[in-house]
Order: sequence, then structure tokens, then C-alpha cells
Amino acid sequence: MAVALIDPNTMFRIGLNQVRLPNRQAVEIRADKTTVSVDFYNMLNVSTILSQNSTFGPAWLQPSSIMPARFAKVSLQFDF
Repeated sequence: MAVALIDPNTMFRIGLNQVRLPNRQAVEIRADKTTVSVDFYNMLNVSTILSQNSTFGPAWLQPSSIMPARFAKVSLQFDF
């Protein structure tokens, strides 16, 4: 028999907030168009909890993963 120690819908994690700064540059060579894009994520370097231990014990509610530090995504798009 399971016993609820905490009332349902009383504990919530903080929401996910992330600042993204996109930077795009279009280059046209003849009839072809190339778009270079660099997106920077987590510019405020927050450590939001993405998952946590939900089993009862010494590690209860201990984060098992947090948002990665600042990172970038580079992409190219070719239109021909």
C-alpha cells in the first residue's frame, strides 16, 4: 500500500527560462543563396533543474541534470 507523504499538486519545480540570441547572415552568389546562422543559448548562464531524483531517501529532490552552460549552434542553409 502506497502512502502519499506530500499532498498532490503542492510541489512544483521552477519553470525553464532561457535567453537565445540568434544571428543570421545571408550571402548571395549568382543565383544561389547561402544563409549562415549562429544561435547562442543560455546567455544568462542559469542552472535550471531539468530532472531530479524523485525517490524518497537521502538524495530526494537532488538534481540529476541541469541546463548546460552557454552553448552555440551553427547552421548553414543553401538555396539553389
